[in-house]
Amino acid sequence: DPERWERLDLQQRLNVCQTIINCEAYSLGLSHEVSVGVVEMKEAIVGGYDAVRHHIAIDINHLRNEHSYEILNTLIHEITHAYQHEQVHLYQTLDEKYRNLVLFSDASVYVKEFANYQNTEDGVEEYYNQKVEADAREAAEIKSTAYIQWINEYWEKMQDDEEY
Repeated sequence: DPERWERLDLQQRLNVCQTIINCEAYSLGLSHEVSVGVVEMKEAIVGGYDAVRHHIAIDINHLRNEHSYEILNTLIHEITHAYQHEQVHLYQTLDEKYRNLVLFSDASVYVKEFANYQNTEDGVEEYYNQKVEADAREAAEIKSTAYIQWINEYWEKMQDDEEY
């Protein structure tokens, strides 16, 4: 509910973000917890995932000023990177004979892209066209839309229940 989101202070918003990430990490089957925090980031950068610390950083201005959907989209995008790193780790620990399984086709590309990751400073098009980024954008769009639909259905049901 955008109106409820607007009434939350920064710490409450961060708590909601952490809850979403906890749910997503569990749903994705990640082998570790992922923390969420806020920092000031460069202009046009709204979030990032640190694979060493298992930490998602959200730009403080993004968290303060954006609507709930944009924040949700950012969170899902970044937790998808955590999942991609898990795939890479698994792929790299596999016996060589299993790496050609179709199951690991994305991971083989992720390994190369993470090793030579293109930031926006390297060029917006180069950054945008990486498979790790395209896949994270797609997951964010699909899951964010689903979350909003589930939440709206929940609120409608709650309102219907209150009428009886």
